[in-house]
Amino acid sequence: MNNPLSVCRLSKAADLDHHWVAKAWLSDVGLPQYSQAFHTHLVDGRMLNSLTRRDLERHLNITKKFHQVSLLLGIELLQSLDFNKEARRTQCEHQHEDPLVWTSHRVTKWIKDIDLKEYADSLLSSGVHGAVMMLDPSFNTDSMATALGIPSNKHMVRRHLDEEMMALIGSARWAQMFMYSMCFNVSASNRAQPQKAGWAGPEFSRSHSLQIRRKPNPRILKHRDHKRVMAIELKMQ
Repeated sequence: MNNPLSVCRLSKAADLDHHWVAKAWLSDVGLPQYSQAFHTHLVDGRMLNSLTRRDLERHLNITKKFHQVSLLLGIELLQSLDFNKEARRTQCEHQHEDPLVWTSHRVTKWIKDIDLKEYADSLLSSGVHGAVMMLDPSFNTDSMATALGIPSNKHMVRRHLDEEMMALIGSARWAQMFMYSMCFNVSASNRAQPQKAGWAGPEFSRSHSLQIRRKPNPRILKHRDHKRVMAIELKMQ
C-alpha cells in the first residue's frame, strides 16, 4: 500500500510547474543561470523530487560540485517542507531567525544588515542559501568569505563575519538539535554526552549514535566498597 505521506508530497510537488522551478525556485537557491536548462527539460516539482547528482551533471550540464550540492540541498529542504514553498519564510523575512529556510536573497539581506554591504552583490548566482548554510557540514566562515569575495588578508572583516555566523548559524543548529532530541523523548540516562562545539554546532561521533550510560552493577559496587573498608582498616592498624 502506498505511503500516504509520500502520496501527499507528490501531490504538492505536482502543483509546482516547470515555469515556477525554472524561474522562482532557481532564483531562491541563487542559481538563476541554469533557468534555461531546467526550462528546456521541463523540470517540474515531481521531476525535481527525484533529481540526483548524476542527473544534474549528465542532463542539465551542471558540473560545479558546489552548485550540485546547493541544488540538492534546496530539493532536500522542499521535501522536508512537503513542497510547501512558502512555509516558514514569511515569519523570518524581517528577523534574523530560522536561517534554514532563507532564500539566497534573504542571505544577501542578512549580509547587508551585518555591515558587509560592499560584498553582498558577490552572492548573486553563487548558490548560497539557507539550507546550504545549515545542512552542508563543510560550509563554514571561509566558505562564506570566499563566496563574498573577501580577501584573505582582511582579517578583521573575516573575524566579524565569523562572529556573525556563529551567532546566527550556531544557535540555530543548537535549536534544531534540541527539537530533534525532543521528538525522540530521550531519557536522562540515554542522552548523548555534551561535546565541545564551534559555531557549526556540536561534533558528533562517526557512528552518530547516542552514548549510553550503563547502570552500575550493585554487586560490583558492594564488592568495591568492601575492599575500600578493608584497606582503610589495615592502614589504621
